[in-house]
Amino acid sequence: MKPKHVHKLVCEAPICHDDYEPEYVWYPGESVCKKTPYRHFQRIQLRLNKVALKNETLKETMFTTKELQERVNVKKAVKGKNPNNLYRYAIK
Repeated sequence: MKPKHVHKLVCEAPICHDDYEPEYVWYPGESVCKKTPYRHFQRIQLRLNKVALKNETLKETMFTTKELQERVNVKKAVKGKNPNNLYRYAIK
């Protein structure tokens, strides 16, 4: 009998269809899990990758799984989080 989640063992995407947490991080331009049927966050990743081809500064930002899941649409002026400022407020 096959294990239930075999795909995540061979998937190269940082956020996999079978194995994801709300705080996993993904950068535009990185690979997207190809397992179907696509989840909402996978569709948004594909759209962001298309926008990132024309907007190089978008590749310097990041998105969490939660942000991808909550995003409704992708526009040319979309912005992600700055990875340099991510932990600025965590250290006090």
